[in-house]
Amino acid sequence: MCKKILFAVTLAAGLIVALTAIALAQDTDVPTDKGAYSPMAAPNTIMYQGRLTTAAGAPITDTVTVTFGIYASTSGGTALWQGAWLLHPDANGIISQEIGTIPDTVFTGSQRYLQITVRSDPAMSPRQTITSAPYSMSTRPTATQSTYGFQFVTYKSTSPSAPIAFGFISSDGSVISGTGNFTASWNSGTKRYEITITSQSYFYNTYTTVITPSGSPELFQTGSVSGMLLVYVYRL
Repeated sequence: MCKKILFAVTLAAGLIVALTAIALAQDTDVPTDKGAYSPMAAPNTIMYQGRLTTAAGAPITDTVTVTFGIYASTSGGTALWQGAWLLHPDANGIISQEIGTIPDTVFTGSQRYLQITVRSDPAMSPRQTITSAPYSMSTRPTATQSTYGFQFVTYKSTSPSAPIAFGFISSDGSVISGTGNFTASWNSGTKRYEITITSQSYFYNTYTTVITPSGSPELFQTGSVSGMLLVYVYRL
């Protein structure tokens, strides 16, 4: 039996840092590098990252089947949606998977919970609360400029305990403070913040980024293109 230590990309639960539910942006990524999606039409998928370890804390690196299910309650009941993937953890036990396609009817405004099962082990308990970010799939909001600005923290997914960059970005895209190894700007044409981290080619599937609003809660979504970290702001 394996011990499952999981940190969510689009979910509130996580080992890296405590998140504000409505501000969650770790990594509900729009995989812009793939050219598959536009921030104007959010995909019906959820990016999920996690780390699998044995009960002794050693990373699990062999191929495993992981089943994801979305439920209306914290326990019991029938899955509103379910899917299984054969995943290949890296040398640190990190897994990353885009799960879906999830029907629009699953997210109706009521609370939803994610259940995760690895191999044939008992399902992970308690189920993880799905926060606001996935609800953009049904509301299809338009990206807009932040009202207050935000803080970002970026980790390399293979070593999430060590942030490679963090800082405060003003609403106009200028850098207020931070580690000094990045630049930022607001792109009014594409309606997104663009952050370039020195010596890092950012790709949504290999980095983990947490966004926290500087003022009132706002909904953020991250992505990547041409080695830049993209930050989208939505009004629900």
